[in-house]
Amino acid sequence: TIDTSFYNNLFILSIIDNGIGFEKQQVTEGNGLLNMQKRADEIGALLQLISSRGNGTEWRLQLKIP
Repeated sequence: TIDTSFYNNLFILSIIDNGIGFEKQQVTEGNGLLNMQKRADEIGALLQLISSRGNGTEWRLQLKIP
């Protein structure tokens, strides 16, 4: 599922799957995750990875729009 919303000058993009999920503590961060976080930081956005075993995974990007 891909969802976008705009609320109080905050743009939110969520990408959610219904897969098996994973425990973030057990994943070794590679260049892909680090680069995504770096790019979000460069535009002043908050990037969150939300996942747990058995519950799928969600990426959420929040960006303040002036």
